[in-house]
Amino acid sequence: MEIIIGIMGLALPLLGGLVWLIMKLGRLEGRLDTLEGGGHTRRAEQEFALKLESMLREAQERLTQVLNPQAIIHDIEASRQQTIQQIEQQLDTVQLSDVNTLLQELTTVKQQVLATITQANSSATQLRELEEKVSQSLEAFNVKVIETINRADAHRLSVEQEFKQSLTTQLAYFDKKRQIILTEISRVQEKALQELRQEITKLKQSTQQSSDPVTELANTLPEISFETAFIDSNKKIRRETRKVRQLVENLGNGITLEMIYIPGGTFMMGSNDSDYEKPIHSVTIKPFFAGKYPVTQAQWEVMMGDNPSNFKGATRPVETVNWNDVMKFCAKLSQMTGKSYRLLSEAQWEYACRAGTTTKYCFGDIITPDLANYDGSGIKQTTPVGKYPANAFGLYDVHGNVWEWCEDSWHENYVGVPTDGSAWVSGSSDAHLRRGGSWGNNDSYLRCANRNRFDTTDGNNNRGFRLSRM
Repeated sequence: MEIIIGIMGLALPLLGGLVWLIMKLGRLEGRLDTLEGGGHTRRAEQEFALKLESMLREAQERLTQVLNPQAIIHDIEASRQQTIQQIEQQLDTVQLSDVNTLLQELTTVKQQVLATITQANSSATQLRELEEKVSQSLEAFNVKVIETINRADAHRLSVEQEFKQSLTTQLAYFDKKRQIILTEISRVQEKALQELRQEITKLKQSTQQSSDPVTELANTLPEISFETAFIDSNKKIRRETRKVRQLVENLGNGITLEMIYIPGGTFMMGSNDSDYEKPIHSVTIKPFFAGKYPVTQAQWEVMMGDNPSNFKGATRPVETVNWNDVMKFCAKLSQMTGKSYRLLSEAQWEYACRAGTTTKYCFGDIITPDLANYDGSGIKQTTPVGKYPANAFGLYDVHGNVWEWCEDSWHENYVGVPTDGSAWVSGSSDAHLRRGGSWGNNDSYLRCANRNRFDTTDGNNNRGFRLSRM
């Protein structure tokens, strides 16, 4: 009787420990639900089963002396085989929701084993060792569960870090795009403001010019249509039709002189391409009339009675005339008509040539043989006036064909130049300005801002002129 009471005294704590084990495993079930699949739970159950088998074998070996070895082994083996078969059948289909059921079955098996051991009058020491092994197995199980959870947390943190990094990269990209858009908006706004200022300036000039005698005369003249052109960086030419007012002077013998109305305005004269063209400065021009073409051989001959040109042709520009010859022509024409005809001042010439543009040439930043007669054209002589497109003011041959004399004396730069568009005649009279380039020059000489000098008495087959009338 005392033996039975002692065994029960040992069995009760052991039973309490097993109950605690079941509750512990039940609480872990909730956390196991968050793990990937059911793989970790199955492996834990297998490890527990193997450890249990090991403990049972050790218990059998110790109890061999006091038990019936054959009967106990037979009972334990039968229970173990039954449990293993049940677990193997459920390994491929077991779900986390079945954990409690499997644990209950394992508990039943354990209770049967303990009952068998109790009936066999096992010693207290052996039962304590068995309980200790069960506790160790549970601790190992807990460690593996915690390790699995930690790995899952680490993976989650890694994914979060990658997402944050990707989000930061995207935000930087969008911010860069935003800056580009803002810059473009600012550029468009600035361009719009600049165009608005130009329109306001034109309106003011139009108001100021309304009482100008040149403008009043122009308003009585008929409008004519002409074609101008503009070229882009790909050498694509865009042509436009515009209108301008034209004054026609009768020179006699059926020869006329066409003069185009040039509205007044303010522009930036010069460039940084050459020291001769510096500094760039603002000039205000009053309205005037400018020759539609360079003076032709027919016009020269009807006024002067001769034709000094090398490349003959009535509609070709007169050439091989020096500055003094041209001044005689202007004086004779003014006397005949009673009007003030003279050469363009250098400022008037550049203003008329640009025709409101700011590019290197009045057509754009490049020029081709389709737009002017220069050495790139391969013609090697003058051509009839008006062969190429006019600029936006309706003036022809402002680039190439023949150099055009200006009224100004030569100065090395623009330091001290008048800013009202008048001719700069102070200084030496031995040399005067020429503008526009000729049939024999490369394109750099044809630029709107290019300026060069000729000796006053020097005439050549690439020198001509254009008239102005105030």
